[in-house]
Formats: sequence, structure tokens, C-alpha cells
Amino acid sequence: LFVLVTTNFAAAGEIALYDNSRDGSPLIPLIDSARKTLDIEIYEMADLAVQAALLKAASDGIKVRILIEPKPVGSSCDIFTGVASSPNDGQMSFFDVACENLKKFKQSLEKLGGSFQPFNKALCADGSNGSRSGTTAGCVQHGKMVIADRGDAILSTGNFNNTSLCDLAEKPTKCNRDYTISIRTSAIVDTLMTVFELDWASVPYDLPNSVPADSLNALTISPFSLSPTVAFIDSAKTSVEIQEQYLNDPTMNAAIVAAANRGVDVKIMVASFCSFGKPSPTEMKRAHTNYTAFESAGAKVMTFPSAIKVGGRPGYLHAKAIIVDGTRAWVGSVNGSTQSLTRNREYGLFFSVASEVTKLRKGILTDFNDANAETWQDSLKCANDSFDFHGTVDSIF
Repeated sequence: LFVLVTTNFAAAGEIALYDNSRDGSPLIPLIDSARKTLDIEIYEMADLAVQAALLKAASDGIKVRILIEPKPVGSSCDIFTGVASSPNDGQMSFFDVACENLKKFKQSLEKLGGSFQPFNKALCADGSNGSRSGTTAGCVQHGKMVIADRGDAILSTGNFNNTSLCDLAEKPTKCNRDYTISIRTSAIVDTLMTVFELDWASVPYDLPNSVPADSLNALTISPFSLSPTVAFIDSAKTSVEIQEQYLNDPTMNAAIVAAANRGVDVKIMVASFCSFGKPSPTEMKRAHTNYTAFESAGAKVMTFPSAIKVGGRPGYLHAKAIIVDGTRAWVGSVNGSTQSLTRNREYGLFFSVASEVTKLRKGILTDFNDANAETWQDSLKCANDSFDFHGTVDSIF
């Protein structure tokens, strides 16, 4: 089904890469640029500046549609049932406040004519074999996509939260390393628009038969992200650089090991194992298994502790990016898990615009070579991570 292409699908000027903390996210400028429509698929959206920009757009007569994950993993916030938050100690936590703000935003947007809809879990499927089979009730809408006026789009590795946007106005205690890709290639945007409309209709459908096959050479859309991701890694001749929250899928990991075994220079950077507390014995055992295999094959592995600064604040690696042979790249919302690759709704983009690949590679290698980066063995000791986190947490999935 998936055929890896190595030529540019997008011309220079049609693709732009943003490091959210270094460059600023293009999210709010895109919202402000809309004249007729804004269509959004998102996992979490707690940033107040983003909410304000969308309310202004709706008040200006722009048609705003938001398709959102109704039950983010680990969150008790449900904006669709109307059930109020009920803190155990009677005090409103950061997360309770964020939930109430999102409920108020939904109500205000709907009063202005906007539409808010939960992602239908019946749209999920097992895509591990490249074709839709069965349903997976545990899936989530984990993608991060905005389309303005059906012509300009962004895909982000981060949610629309203050930590991912490194929004200093809301003063998060940590900032994520996250990337955003701006897309103006009409064929790609048209495909994303098609998927949005099908998801908005909320009726199960067969994705590979619903969009042009050549668009799936430029995009990864879960639950069908595993095959193109593995093919991309398999295509490497000289180098692979990977930034991921974590790498737990056995098929993807096997492709990485195979690349290293055939002499490809593989560099891997993942989030610290101690970003949200000490890892469990099960997590530690899995880390030993996976990362010993990488290093035994010759791959170089580093982790990203909070001692690495992002936007001048303690950092967290939330990005998902792969570069092959220094000339071709992929950026998206897909984590290195079977769930993300073959169950969820996720988005990612392959691109080979030289200036943007070079920019991404420079950022990845800067993090990899940071003086505060740790080996995975040292990361498991939790010496360089602070656990207190007062900000919006993107669920690990």
C-alpha cells in the first residue's frame, strides 16, 4: 500500500518548519489569517491565548469547527457530559482550572456559531497490517492539525497547551521541545481536509481507499503510520537521527536496529525516563531491553533531562521527528508506540525541502550534543530531573 518516494512532494516555500520555543509557533498567526473557515483536530487545547484567538475568529464570522479527543489519557476532564470537576480536597488544581476554562471556551464558541465535537472512537481501527480491521475502543485522537480556509495547514508535534507553545504569558514551569510544520502544498492540504471531513462526519470508513495514494507517500495518518515509518528508516543509506518521546514499538525498533547493523550512523534521543517521576520496575526492564539492543547494534542513544533548557526553562522532549541521510525528514504527532502507529488518529509529514531539513537537523543535533544530555543508563538514576510539574501535561501515549 505504501510506496516510499524520495523526491520533493512539496516545493520550497510550501513547507516551513518551526521550533516552537526557538521560533515561536505559527498557530495563532494561522488562526488570525483565516477569512472563512478554521478546521481543527486536536488532542488537548488548554492554552488561553489560542482559545482567545479562536473566539475572536468566530466573532468575526469565521466558521470554526473543532474535533477534539473527549477523554485524554489520565485526565478526568470531560467537556461534553457537563459533569463538573470535583477536587478531592476542595481546592482547584491547575488541571481543574484548565478543564473549567475549556468548558467555558466551548460554551462561548458555540454561542458564536462555532462547533465542538468529540472524536468518535468507532473511527479507530487496527491498521498494523495496512488495512482497516476491527475497532480499538482505547484509541485517541492524538493528532494536532489546523486548516485555515481549506488552503493553509499546520501539523504539530505538540498540543495547543502552554507547555508545547512555551507560552511565557502563562508561565509554565517547563517547556517542551516541540515542532510545527506549516503546509501550503494543495494536494497535501486537500488530503488533510478530506480526512477532517470524514472524521467530522463520524461514520467509520476505510482511510486508504478514501484519499489519493500519492498523498499517503507524503503523509503518515494513523492508524496506518507503521508501514511508511519503517520504510523510511529502511531507506537510510548513511544516517538516521531520531527525536521521540520514547521508542516502544517492536517493529519500528527492529527497523532501527537493522539500520544500525548495516552500518548506518544512528543517533537516538528520547525523553528522560524520570520526567514525571521514578520509572516503575516494568518501565526500567523495558528500557534496558530496548536501549541495550540499540547500542549493541551500534546506535548512539541520549536522553533529554529537564536540565536541558527549552525557552530558558527546564525542558521536556515531546517532539517526534526522524531525519534520514541528512536530506529527508518526517515530523508529526506519532510517538514510537504501537498505539500511536497503528491505533490512534495521528498525523505526520515527510519532506525534503533542504532548508527545513537542515534546520531540523541542526536543532536535533544541538539537543543530542547538549552538555546536560544523559545516557539512558544515567537517566534511569533520576539525578537530573525535577518531578514537580505545574503546567499542562501532554499524556504519554
